[in-house]
Amino acid sequence: MPKLQKFKSVCSRAKIFFLILFLPFLFPIQTNASTGDDLDVYFMYVGQGDGALLESNGKYMLIDCGPEDHAEETLAFLKEQGVTELEYVIATHGHHDHAGGLLTVLPEIPVKKLFFPTQEPPASAKFTTKFYAGFREMLVEQNIEPIRPQPGEVIYFGTTKITFLAPRGNNYSSYNNSSIVAKVENGDNSFLFTGDAELESEQEMLSSYRYQLKADVLKVGHHSSWTSTSPEFLAAIDPSFSVISCGIDNAAGFPRKRTLKYLRATDVYRTDLLGTIHFHSDGTTITVDQKPSQRAQMDATTGELKNIYNTKVTSNVEGIHLMKSSEKAEDYQMITEPVTLEFSAEFGVTKNTTIKYMLVPEGESYYDGKWTNKNKVTIKDDFKGAVYVRYANTSGDILIRKTNEFIVDTKAVNTITVTSDPEVNFYSVDTEIPDTSVTAEKQLNISFYGDFGVSGISSIEYQLVEDGFDFNPYGTWQYSNNCTIGGPFSGYIYARFTDKAGNTAIYRSEHILVEGTPVIPNTAFNVEQ
Repeated sequence: MPKLQKFKSVCSRAKIFFLILFLPFLFPIQTNASTGDDLDVYFMYVGQGDGALLESNGKYMLIDCGPEDHAEETLAFLKEQGVTELEYVIATHGHHDHAGGLLTVLPEIPVKKLFFPTQEPPASAKFTTKFYAGFREMLVEQNIEPIRPQPGEVIYFGTTKITFLAPRGNNYSSYNNSSIVAKVENGDNSFLFTGDAELESEQEMLSSYRYQLKADVLKVGHHSSWTSTSPEFLAAIDPSFSVISCGIDNAAGFPRKRTLKYLRATDVYRTDLLGTIHFHSDGTTITVDQKPSQRAQMDATTGELKNIYNTKVTSNVEGIHLMKSSEKAEDYQMITEPVTLEFSAEFGVTKNTTIKYMLVPEGESYYDGKWTNKNKVTIKDDFKGAVYVRYANTSGDILIRKTNEFIVDTKAVNTITVTSDPEVNFYSVDTEIPDTSVTAEKQLNISFYGDFGVSGISSIEYQLVEDGFDFNPYGTWQYSNNCTIGGPFSGYIYARFTDKAGNTAIYRSEHILVEGTPVIPNTAFNVEQ
């Protein structure tokens, strides 16, 4: 009996050992694509059709290959890029404008694995039937056995992860819905290739993968046809870039205006206008070698762009904020100290090229000014207007924002002017005042003026202080910029200047002696407070 127990114990340990040994084969471990590796995606110009070349870590693959009548150009491009072997080919479905070029390419450039949907194209279309027969024959001649990918299946290509999201079925009434849809991920960047998938397939993907559809670059479904790219599907993808692959002056009239309207939040690239378009991903950011055919429009609510957002201004003064360039603040914000502004933004999957600013005084336009290539500015004094900010990224997007209107006036007056006969000198009470004196025979008429800067005048006041009395800033002030002093008087004149920003400056005269008989002081005119 003990021997039997020992034997059972050994067998149990052996079972555990072999179970652990074979676990990876029973349940394969999925690993993520490496972050920071390069992925190049060429949306090739193939005429009226789809075709993209991908290169990752020295490996190449095709997602569709365009029509047969453009195959020689496609083959020449592949050889030009140094492609001698294809790791994968994904033929999204069996229409000639997607798979026709493979009839020429695959006999010249071998492929290790070819993915193709289960559903075959309908026999009702003569041209499709003839093409598909030739396509099947070519696969046999090249000894290529198509692989039918399953939704959710993951493969790896170089350092890139590819997830198949569609088709969910194999008996669609519209053959376009049988298109393979693949999400390509390189680090934090992603591309979604949709073939000719239409609304039925889009709804299936929304039901199963709504939160996995998010992608930076969308290959727009079915060349922008009305039957694809529903607003709900587009909202789930939320792309920064959209690519429409179609031929110059194609008979179908692609791209559709309604689809272009749906894509207004993204930068749209069209092969019919730009030719082959090269996207490069480093795992964090994406750059494009072309300027958009249709630039992303500013969001009506936020005033920002898809790839230039969260625009900010930081300052040593509270209340400064950014707004749309067309907006205007209800009132000017008064600032009585030098103000420093620093501008920033987030650029999504793109890179920023510049952040520039421009000081635009009241009544002027930024169209007439000159940008300063810095993201930080200090305004020391005497400014009334707004600061405009120009954000630009590597994709050519440009966003103009502006601050709310404000006034920087740090001094009550820049200079003062006093007119009198004889001449009387005034000095700021914050400075050392010379011990000098001036004498008038009968009376002294004196007027005060000041340069109040951009905020303007609030008030000019004066106060007479006779010898033997102390100056009291909280005493009674006369609201006037002009006074007459009759004799006898011996003392000083204090003048207070206040601007609309709330800055106040007090000046004191040199010692004044007015001889003669007394007269009643009067004011010539009052300055509006």
